[in-house]
Amino acid sequence: MKSSNEDINSIIKSYIKGNKNLNEGLTSKHLMQIWKTEMSSTITAYASIVNFRHGKLYVKVESAPLKQELFTLREKIKSLLNSKLSDNLVKEIIIL
Repeated sequence: MKSSNEDINSIIKSYIKGNKNLNEGLTSKHLMQIWKTEMSSTITAYASIVNFRHGKLYVKVESAPLKQELFTLREKIKSLLNSKLSDNLVKEIIIL
């Protein structure tokens, strides 16, 4: 029985990896969850993930000082998110 469960899991994982839109959609949802748990309450109050496409994470920021701070911390945030994803999926963070 365990073998058939492993087979089903591997089939689902390969299907998701093969379907780029589905894979990015799931990654986007996962990134939103990580953002809410890992970022401070100030950041989550004024900044939110808008979209994730082709390795680019788009973040909308409502405060000019916070926008500047996040702009300078982009690489650190990218590293944090990629470490939580256990993969190097976020290639660039674009602050809007």
